[in-house]
Amino acid sequence: SGDGRIAYCAKVAGLESYGIEIDENLVSLENKISSNTGVDFQPMIADATQFDYASLELSKPIFFISGLPEVGEMLANNVIPRITSMQNLKTNPIFVFSGSHIMRKDSRDKSKWGWGKVMEYYNLEVIKTVTLPTYWTVDQPVDTPFIFTRTMI
Repeated sequence: SGDGRIAYCAKVAGLESYGIEIDENLVSLENKISSNTGVDFQPMIADATQFDYASLELSKPIFFISGLPEVGEMLANNVIPRITSMQNLKTNPIFVFSGSHIMRKDSRDKSKWGWGKVMEYYNLEVIKTVTLPTYWTVDQPVDTPFIFTRTMI
């Protein structure tokens, strides 16, 4: 989701990557970035909550759930069960969440960078956290933790 930075960087690092975005304006921007740089990170217009992930024929999949916890939770609650219910994807998928070091006063979940309840509900364990320089909003003035998790089932 967004401007395709994660999918772009994955492709530059030599991984097979796909950028799934529901907003056609963002996909247009991503296609322009792809065309201008020669890095094809395969941006596509689709609803991630309805997408047929099996069609990608993935092995060792890593799914990045974009958006800070307040907005990414709905996406996570739709995508995680969809992926873990697919026979060819449910074996050790990795889910990566964009977290927050600073919790808003009205944040629903103040545990595990804002994703604790989602992680607990889907039985996900944290395997690594990488903090990168990012500036999301005025009230999010510090770096962004990316939390790598996997199912404990």
